[in-house]
Amino acid sequence: MFKRRTPQSWLAWTRSMIWPRKGWRRGFQYFGRKVQRLKDTPHSIALGFAFGALISFTPLFGFHMIGCLALAWIFRGNLLAAAVGQFVGNAFTIGPIAVMSVSLGRWMLGRSHHGEAQGETILQSFADLWATFLRWVASEIDEGEGGHIVTFGRVMRQAWRLFDEVFWPYLVGGLIPGILCALLCYYLVYKGTDAFQKRRAEKRAARLAEIAAQRAPPVAEPRESGAALVGLRALQSVREELKGRERGKDREKGTPPGGELKKPEDPAS
Repeated sequence: MFKRRTPQSWLAWTRSMIWPRKGWRRGFQYFGRKVQRLKDTPHSIALGFAFGALISFTPLFGFHMIGCLALAWIFRGNLLAAAVGQFVGNAFTIGPIAVMSVSLGRWMLGRSHHGEAQGETILQSFADLWATFLRWVASEIDEGEGGHIVTFGRVMRQAWRLFDEVFWPYLVGGLIPGILCALLCYYLVYKGTDAFQKRRAEKRAARLAEIAAQRAPPVAEPRESGAALVGLRALQSVREELKGRERGKDREKGTPPGGELKKPEDPAS
């Protein structure tokens, strides 16, 4: 269903992810129609989409797709709808989601002393940890550490600092807005999909009825009942009898049937 007729290059795909060719509004409408036309129940489609929206509020960057598919598979949701739903956390919404989740998580955990959360700083901390891990794998020398090779201990210290200051508050604070967003998405997707499927079923039934009416044999004219047929025949026989009597009277009078007597011609003429 989601396969393109013509293959798309990686450059075109990347550009379309940043800014769709026909705008974000048309892109959301396109994915919305795709979700509605999935061959599944409205509950399964809405449930899968809701899990995708929920997983986008977690700090599991790089594992959002795996997480939403796993949840949809466990709870019997639609997998394709879950894959579409996780795009709720896109390039435009991931920053506000991160700031809201980390700020709420720090407030819930009593860690407001870490300072105000900023979207760029939060995402950059994940990128720095990944870069440090790659340098440790490649055994590169970190100039910031006095020219020493990046050790596994430094990677773990940075990972723990990220977990304590960002990851754990992000995970705790993202649950409440994530659940609310998932419930809202479930309601909207369920209602939209249910209405779309009912409307499509009605159109299909009307089309099938029209085709059946065109292919049906012509309806024969209703035959007269037996009593009406007997009465009609009796009336015809009475009429014929009356005509016969009139003909008999005309013969007795010498009048041709259906006409008057002709006067004899004058011999003088």
